[in-house]
Amino acid sequence: MEWNAEPPTREGHYWHRYSDQHRPSVLRVCVEVGFWSVRGENAFETFLDNVTGQWAGPIPQPTEPDDE
Repeated sequence: MEWNAEPPTREGHYWHRYSDQHRPSVLRVCVEVGFWSVRGENAFETFLDNVTGQWAGPIPQPTEPDDE
């Protein structure tokens, strides 16, 4: 994954940082009532348009091991 300034265009979990000087965190991007919103640590929630910085992802969902 590479960092870029383009906001996500599909739902999922993404790495986000405000700049290369900040520690990254994982944010959940989703569509609610026709608007893109973001949810993060510590009950942080806002619209995607309000979030600046760099993105990487989406982070793939983990898979369960096959039953043997």
